[in-house]
Amino acid sequence: GEPLFECTVGGYGVTGIILEVKVKCSKCNFNGIKNTNYSVKSLKEAGQKMPFLQKHDFLYSTHFSNSPYQNSEGFIIAGDYTTIPKIKENKEIDKYISENDPNLQNPFLKMNKNIPCFWNPLTINLAQQLFFLKTKLDNGNSIPLCNFFFPLNKFKSYYSFFGNKGLLESQVLIPHEVWPNYCDEFLNIINNHKLNLTVLSLKLFRGKDRLLSFSGNGLSLTFDCP
Repeated sequence: GEPLFECTVGGYGVTGIILEVKVKCSKCNFNGIKNTNYSVKSLKEAGQKMPFLQKHDFLYSTHFSNSPYQNSEGFIIAGDYTTIPKIKENKEIDKYISENDPNLQNPFLKMNKNIPCFWNPLTINLAQQLFFLKTKLDNGNSIPLCNFFFPLNKFKSYYSFFGNKGLLESQVLIPHEVWPNYCDEFLNIINNHKLNLTVLSLKLFRGKDRLLSFSGNGLSLTFDCP
């Protein structure tokens, strides 16, 4: 709670770098999340609808983003804690870790740095069509916690496909009262610069704005682009 600590957490190294952390965990009484999907016609509609769905434990939205100015329809994906039969799962990360050197089998370190970017309007559209089909099939189903919180976890090639120049990810916190106007301006900028977004998503945010931390009340807008 000290000001220096509060500034350092989420401070992007401005006041210092944390070298060691102890994490205290609480036992979770659930091992799964039940999915409920709400269709939305646009990014703006998702931002206006999400505050009214706070009965759910978790909320995020995902949208078509190849040409979001023309089409940003998608889903608000709501999740509620539940209990599911235990499934023996091979964690994806297991096959990438060596006992001697944890970084040796890291797929991102082994990536060929000279490959060009795979993402373009055609491949983005294809990937999102498949992802949205899976989202529809998951509606009403209960899935393991990890699968809900990290939907890209089983598709680590997503990051490699940005090639040698990598990606830019932006997260912006927008107050609810300015969301409609902000959304219009944001989509205009994306359209004018002809950006191909691979991810376009919203999350509800709530918290006291303090010092340098990413906190406050509103919508967190996230997007990725090459």
